[in-house]
Amino acid sequence: MPGDRDHVEALEPALDALELDRVAIVGNSMSGATATRFAAYQPERVSHLIPMGSPGPGVNQFGPPNYLTEGIRILVRAYLEPSQANFQVTVGALAHDPALAEDAASAAGGWMEAALARPDHMENYNPALSTGELNGPPQLFQDLPSLLAKLTVPTLLVHGRGTTAPPTTRTRFG
Repeated sequence: MPGDRDHVEALEPALDALELDRVAIVGNSMSGATATRFAAYQPERVSHLIPMGSPGPGVNQFGPPNYLTEGIRILVRAYLEPSQANFQVTVGALAHDPALAEDAASAAGGWMEAALARPDHMENYNPALSTGELNGPPQLFQDLPSLLAKLTVPTLLVHGRGTTAPPTTRTRFG
């Protein structure tokens, strides 16, 4: 059974249940970190890796180790103080093109309802907010840079222009 908040441990049995031996894996934001870790630990199961808008392993080169970007600070506020208004601000902050956030009210309402429907998720996630360890404890990433340096899987790293969420200063693979 997967451990607390370790999405990589959950991905392997999901692929096994679907009888998928090797997959192209795409992940956005925190899922990109999951995709990257999965490729590092299970490279034989990954044909292609595409992390999008995802933090990479390593130390923030230009700020404090647990620096929270503007977008992440807004996300944290929505999870610590869940309200329609806070989730709407979050959707607007994470959409680079304001036209994409026009329906932010309904998107935020659905997101807030989903979050509040799982109090166990909120209880697991909120302690990480105060430490900045949104993708899990640092020990999950200790050996990641050396594993990624050996990775031969075709990889495309994608970051948006003017992104407000992932710390691109930490996206270093090698």
